[in-house]
Amino acid sequence: MGTGIKKLSEPDSLSALFARFGPGARVFHTGDFCRASTFAEDDGAGHLHMVKNGTLVVTENGEEIARVEGPGLVFYPRGTAHRLAPVGPAATVLCAMVDLGGGGEGPLARTFPERLVLSGEDAIPLDPLFDLLFTEAFDRRFGRQAALDGLVLFFMVRLIRHLIETARIETGLLAALADARLARVVGALHERPERAWTLEAMADVAGMSRARFADRFKRNVGVTAAEYLTDLRLGMARALLGKGRTVKAASAAVGYADPAAFSRAFRKRTGANPRAWIAGTGHAESVSGQDRGRSSRST
Repeated sequence: MGTGIKKLSEPDSLSALFARFGPGARVFHTGDFCRASTFAEDDGAGHLHMVKNGTLVVTENGEEIARVEGPGLVFYPRGTAHRLAPVGPAATVLCAMVDLGGGGEGPLARTFPERLVLSGEDAIPLDPLFDLLFTEAFDRRFGRQAALDGLVLFFMVRLIRHLIETARIETGLLAALADARLARVVGALHERPERAWTLEAMADVAGMSRARFADRFKRNVGVTAAEYLTDLRLGMARALLGKGRTVKAASAAVGYADPAAFSRAFRKRTGANPRAWIAGTGHAESVSGQDRGRSSRST
């Protein structure tokens, strides 16, 4: 069409990931942001701060990282500790906990950088969604909380789509989704992670030779296709374990016929065997079922 905008290819890889991982969101603050607030590290969910009007200064370990002017946002997909402070009397802000699945280690969370900042002109394409969210926040009608939480997830889909179409993130899952041939492969992996995938089978889905596919995948995504598949399987397994599935059932669902082999791969990736990980996380529920916004404090 000559627009230069990259379109997603079938199968719909992003929808498959949302279905597999069941991301959740919980809005815990809307309105004026008048004082500095510190947000503690949280390895179970990320922090999304949307600024409609005004300016926020973002700091980490006492160092200024960015200034976000409305409309704008800062997103920490893996719950990194940070501090926000308004410039001037106040800023109009919406804050939410966002769990992209896999305890911050799933493919959706891992495709983002440590922090994502969009401000000013970079955020203008998302401005209608800012209007929608903040209108709902201030209407205070029946179902407000449920509507806000659902709209944040809708916003995350549109945000990811925006990042793909603008090629703002040049490696990782979003880079793969922006490449028509690689998008077919990752879509197939997301739909059927349990399949006995080989490099040849993935290259065939891409319609490329084995060598060309291996090189293109590593160059665009930043890891080999085999490494991506392993991370995908283990991320999906963590999501299943967090929902109460047994180790045997979770390992089989993601393509490990031998639970012992799954446990070894899981321990190598997380530093703990599956049962110890379950005990340590307490079967972490989706953030949508918890009020986790209280991890912040004002000063």
